Amino acid sequence: MKKEIILRKDVDLSRIWDLSSIYQNEEEFSKDVLKLEGLVLRMLESYKGKLTDSININLCLDDLKMVSELSGRLGSYRFLAVSADMTNNENQSKSMEISNVLSKANSKLSFIESEILENDEIVIKAAMDENEENRHFLSELLREKPHSLSSEGEKALATLSGVLYSPMTLYNKA
Repeated sequence: MKKEIILRKDVDLSRIWDLSSIYQNEEEFSKDVLKLEGLVLRMLESYKGKLTDSININLCLDDLKMVSELSGRLGSYRFLAVSADMTNNENQSKSMEISNVLSKANSKLSFIESEILENDEIVIKAAMDENEENRHFLSELLREKPHSLSSEGEKALATLSGVLYSPMTLYNKA
């Protein structure tokens, strides 16, 4: 019996991942990209420089959960398509595009943790008491406070995230 490696595009559809449970089509994907970008801009306007009380902190973290969910879905959709066939240049290109979108979103929102940590511990603990869902995130922030960077340092790292992960991307492609 001769064994042959076939290209992903030639594999029987019943044997490949069904990504339609994430997005039915490119139009749905594009709508979520726009939704993410709009949410990030709204968060910048609503929260940057205003995370000084427990109410704004919790509202911001609730929006950040939506950003995280969208980012996860968008990134997974592109990553799974690439990981199924590393030789597909179109999927590679689309993956890099979404990676850039997510990196920009992270960079724009990098102020959140730094601004929260600029508050007195009393304010952060009040936010923890007011919102059970955000309690763990905030307690982890407090735990990491002695090791945190300035807002500018966090933004620089967030901006460079695409570059910092490039060795793994190159490894996966190879």
